[in-house]
Amino acid sequence: MPPSDLYDPEPAQRDKSPAPAYEPPAASSSSDPPDTYHETLAETKRALPQDTKGESSLRTKDEDAEPPPAYSEGYSPLQSFSYLMAAAGGASSIITQVQQGGPPINTIGDVGADETITMDLRGTRFVLSRDELLTLPEFVLLSLFPNGLFPEGHMGGSTDGDAIQVDYDPESLQYMLEFFRKVASSIPSESSPPPSQDGDALSNEPLGGTGRDDSSKRAGIIVLREDLDFYVIPPKADIKQPEMIEVKRAAARALLKQDGIFSGLKRSDEPGTTEAHLIEMLTAGGFNHDDQWGHRAGEPNKAVVCSLALARLRSDIRGNEMGNNAVGMAQKLLLFWRKPARRCWWEGVELDNVEGVEGTLKVWIRRVWTLEMSVIGLR
Repeated sequence: MPPSDLYDPEPAQRDKSPAPAYEPPAASSSSDPPDTYHETLAETKRALPQDTKGESSLRTKDEDAEPPPAYSEGYSPLQSFSYLMAAAGGASSIITQVQQGGPPINTIGDVGADETITMDLRGTRFVLSRDELLTLPEFVLLSLFPNGLFPEGHMGGSTDGDAIQVDYDPESLQYMLEFFRKVASSIPSESSPPPSQDGDALSNEPLGGTGRDDSSKRAGIIVLREDLDFYVIPPKADIKQPEMIEVKRAAARALLKQDGIFSGLKRSDEPGTTEAHLIEMLTAGGFNHDDQWGHRAGEPNKAVVCSLALARLRSDIRGNEMGNNAVGMAQKLLLFWRKPARRCWWEGVELDNVEGVEGTLKVWIRRVWTLEMSVIGLR
């Protein structure tokens, strides 16, 4: 047996394997390295981490395949409305800057439709089914369940110990539930035509279009929320903290009286501005210029006023009754289905007739609007 076979039991197979990327080219037979060189090289390669940069040709089919994405989103009916994004000014438009992140709240879809969840909202008890919860706007669900998931053991709970403690305004949720239930009761019940699939749930026609019979079985709801943070400028330099707290409470009561939805935007609604475009879109979709907030209340122990307004998306839009631009504005709201968008304004105001304050009270206001569309009747 040749001496090389003592160190390399399979020389034939070794000769057929490709040379590593970093191995120097073979020299002439007269200058071949001794057999101990190959043994040392093999031991060194086994001790070092494997280098795969130059071995793409040796990868298997499984290794060549691209890894699965970290997550995948299900099909959304909004894909059929991609052309509306361009009409709205593209993704760079301030009105269409939609929040794409956040935990998937639809994990409750794995729960049976007949199961319920019990919540305690600041002492008020709510028992809601899974189906009714799924009709609520995404930003409301994320406020009720910040983790995006239901804690185990709370589904179907009926005792006080099973109720989930939620820091959310119960009157705001009650107003929303009553509005959604009223809209749902106005939708005709299913008869002979089968329900449409999710991928065909929203067509390119308005929800009330005459092109499809099942359009009357769906209803869009515009959900508009305002979070108003206010910062009171002390009316005098030597004011004490207890007195300042009372001034803030009086300022909150004065702000609560300003309950017009668009009253805070009137100063900046000149034609061509973002505010004017937003007002035009909302009034074309279902609101009126003189509408008031459906629910408006201050947050406990905070200098915050939260407001909520709901409107059913107009289904009686016709091209001969409204301009084509207005029809496009109403349809544009469908871009916000399950995709809440936010807009922020800063404003300095002077409040008159504030209790305990002589003259006017200067206040800085930060308004945050959250706009989202909900659709009742989707399966």
